[in-house]
Amino acid sequence: MKTLLVSLVNCVSILHIYGRAGDPLPCHSPPQWEAQVYMQNVMLRYTEWRNLSYDAVNQREYRSAEVDVAAEHDHIDTLILWKEKKMYEVNRFLQQCTITNLSGVFRPRGVPPLNTTYEEGYVIGGQGIPGEYITVYNFYTELQDGHLTSLVSYPSCFPIWDYHFTTDQGIQHTIYNGVTVGITNPNVFDVPKLCLK
Repeated sequence: MKTLLVSLVNCVSILHIYGRAGDPLPCHSPPQWEAQVYMQNVMLRYTEWRNLSYDAVNQREYRSAEVDVAAEHDHIDTLILWKEKKMYEVNRFLQQCTITNLSGVFRPRGVPPLNTTYEEGYVIGGQGIPGEYITVYNFYTELQDGHLTSLVSYPSCFPIWDYHFTTDQGIQHTIYNGVTVGITNPNVFDVPKLCLK
């Protein structure tokens, strides 16, 4: 009986090791896209609904967001230019611009290429019925400030949701909806006029 148990454990171990050998590698999301995004951080009492224009080629983002922080509501347009290390925030209610010098680095959305492992894949919906299902992959990434769990579509690698955990800010949960390839209005990446005064 002991020999049978040891053989069974060895078989399972071999299947586990070799079964993981064909795991998908981290995929690359399209470099330019737009989406509606819902983001929440319970620890910081922060909720945001935004329209996002994302440009990985030029390392920039534009966000037009409705923001709730600790029961206060704002509408903030944010332009982040990582190559220039600048962030421009316009509070539409107050008609004020805040310019911030950035010290961090651009983090591509979707699946980071480094320190990432494939966790599992799923088929959601009616498998085998055209247009009624989607295949998704779940990846886990170790980051310098915590970790990231990303769910992306396959094979297009569009982000669906992610959980970003850091010790100082807790868990930030982000859901992407209506992701479309390309930027419909490239002018959103111009520095806001209010910030040029």
